[in-house]
Amino acid sequence: MKTKKWLFLILIVLLLLFIFFIWLHFYGEANKAQAVSLYQNPILRVQFEYPSEWTPQSSGHIQGYPTQYKGKDGFFVVNALPLQDCLSESVQCFLADNQLLFGKKPTKEERIIHSRVGYFVYPQEDLIVGEDHPICYITELSNPAYYNGQTCSILTIFSTEDHIHELINTLEPFYPY
Repeated sequence: MKTKKWLFLILIVLLLLFIFFIWLHFYGEANKAQAVSLYQNPILRVQFEYPSEWTPQSSGHIQGYPTQYKGKDGFFVVNALPLQDCLSESVQCFLADNQLLFGKKPTKEERIIHSRVGYFVYPQEDLIVGEDHPICYITELSNPAYYNGQTCSILTIFSTEDHIHELINTLEPFYPY
């Protein structure tokens, strides 16, 4: 009789330990969520979150502010362009000028995010998405920016498939002054 009680007690303790380790595993995984930093560009007046371990690259600056960040698992590049007649016309001109990045038959997807119209541009199907063929998000800037002797009203953000939507979902105007 005593042996059965001890066996039962040991079984309960083992079951509790098993439940504890499962909880610890899932709780630990949830806390491993990627730390983020805030990218702010006062010239383009935009900000968004990006993975903290990404670092600014030495190339690509807009009036001294870095526009390219890179990490082990991805990157982003920010740029601005002059507006053509309208946003959709600007996207068409952008695609015509960037066939090496997207191919001759890229996919263009119109989306409204945070009440703003924008376009995701995906490289044609036979191109592997990455630094050589990134995904791009194109939208209008809240306020035009002046740099390189031009008034720029179109924002472009390039990144990988794993990160482009995370970046864009946190995209907001930034007014430093």
